[in-house]
Amino acid sequence: TDGTTVTLSLFQWRYGALGGPGLLLVVSEPGGPTLMLERRIDERDFEESRQRLAVRFGDSELDASRYGCSVHLRLPELDCDLELRNLLNPWRPGDGYLRLSPEAYTRHTVLSPFATVSGHLRVSGREKDVQGWCYSDRGVVAVPMRRVNPEEYSFRVFGPNSAPGQEPWMISALHSVTAEAYGSRRLSSLLAGRGRQWVLATKANDFQALDFAPGQGSPYPYPRRIRVRAVEEGCALEGQFVVTRLIALNDILARLPRPLRQVAEAFINRPVIHRLEGYFIGSVAFPDGTSE
Repeated sequence: TDGTTVTLSLFQWRYGALGGPGLLLVVSEPGGPTLMLERRIDERDFEESRQRLAVRFGDSELDASRYGCSVHLRLPELDCDLELRNLLNPWRPGDGYLRLSPEAYTRHTVLSPFATVSGHLRVSGREKDVQGWCYSDRGVVAVPMRRVNPEEYSFRVFGPNSAPGQEPWMISALHSVTAEAYGSRRLSSLLAGRGRQWVLATKANDFQALDFAPGQGSPYPYPRRIRVRAVEEGCALEGQFVVTRLIALNDILARLPRPLRQVAEAFINRPVIHRLEGYFIGSVAFPDGTSE
């Protein structure tokens, strides 16, 4: 509730005989420092369920269901016990698959489009009680590294609208462009909910990344505004996400020794993730003629 944001990503990657599980964690505090952790997880210490999203490594675990998720992390820099409870049911576009070729595909499921989160967080020796909102998803990208998406954007915003006492809002957008080998296809989804009610969930929307600024330490610029518009079943949403600051930069190849990094960049596009904070301003027109 104090504006702190936490981003947690558990991932596994494979490239031939290389790869393994890993963790990425970003904690941003208003007016304070940003903590970013990125580390590999020993495969001998990594347990994962094949039936559902349940992961354990060391003294940390994550256990999800259609109703929410429990997150317990025990790391030297951070300790947390968080409970997510879904306000909206899980969602996925169609069957969740995007088939790019006979061998290449992606799969995407939004486990918690909009959830409450509560618990406690200890970061850099400071304790915080947590009361807020959350989003979580799960995905698989099965493509050669030289053909990963060259362009991908996403944003999520949570919080009350301008009228006190009203249900909180959630707006989530995802937009990507496939590699030229897969036709440079543009793919988008836009989700919006208010409390426990869906407002819209559609793959048909207008998405524009605008007003690019040079990335600090990055070879790529990042957008300072993202404009969206969608209409579904008589409900129309339009507005823009406005970036207020760049909080972290994930240069995936940065940790490689320079000679190995130069070899890698000769074969794949340099993957860099800009992590941004900001706000959304816009309006929703409902089928009954009212708007907010």
